Amino acid sequence: MLAADPIKVQLVSSGASTFIAIAALVVSVLSVFITIYFRFGDRLQLKVSTICDHPLDSSGRLKESSNLVWLTVTNASRAATTHINALELELDNGDTMSWLDKSPDDSVFPLQLGPGESAKVSYPARHLPEALSSLGTAWARGKAISGHKTVVEKKVHYISEFRRANRKDQQG
Repeated sequence: MLAADPIKVQLVSSGASTFIAIAALVVSVLSVFITIYFRFGDRLQLKVSTICDHPLDSSGRLKESSNLVWLTVTNASRAATTHINALELELDNGDTMSWLDKSPDDSVFPLQLGPGESAKVSYPARHLPEALSSLGTAWARGKAISGHKTVVEKKVHYISEFRRANRKDQQG
């Protein structure tokens, strides 16, 4: 039997094969970073805020006994949707307070909150300082409880802020 010598064919030079391997490594590392960016960039981002509202009547005067403290949660994520179970005031001792006498503009919980959507509840500025004082608390802040996580407002609101809103209400 005769054995033929194998024929060796080199399709690319050795420098080109190194370049192809490095290019493949760069593309795969870039792909991993893009995947991580989009994975964590699309996570749920809830923002909670508390605003003292002073509504005016048609003549431009403050409406009597209508000042409200609005507690708002906003879904700031690009694609994530969540269910909000409650929107409450968290007190300095860790307890929470909810207002049971809802206004017609208040959101009804639980509700689904899509990207860019907001939900809100109101507390009357006239009764809030007394209610907080009777509970022996120095401050309160907004708290949203969702199906994914619980988010608290970074800023705390001292009772004096709610009293100022109440004074403006009584002066109107």
